[in-house]
Amino acid sequence: MATGRLDQLTQHWSIDTEPVWSPDGGNLYFTSDRGGKPQIYRVPVGGGDPTRVTLEGDYNARASISPDGRKIAVAHGRGNEYRIAVWDIEAERFTILTPGKLDESPSFAPMAA
Repeated sequence: MATGRLDQLTQHWSIDTEPVWSPDGGNLYFTSDRGGKPQIYRVPVGGGDPTRVTLEGDYNARASISPDGRKIAVAHGRGNEYRIAVWDIEAERFTILTPGKLDESPSFAPMAA
């Protein structure tokens, strides 16, 4: 039931941006540079410490969560090249999807009925 109450889920001196909900509503994914460079983190909606989700690359931002909650599409960077990649949460590995050098703003298409 919606209460209209706001709860702060992150508390850190670094910037926490680009929040997205997991499909089941149990977690909030967000971009943070709390480790030194932008990466994707997850925090349970019930509170607790955020955990870093993306473990490869210098830059991972603009998360889009797959409808099944098992993958995250991100803008993935190494050096000055940014590509769209998909992070497999369980396998902890990236699949690079685009050959460009300045790709950004990934998203998953809705699932067909």
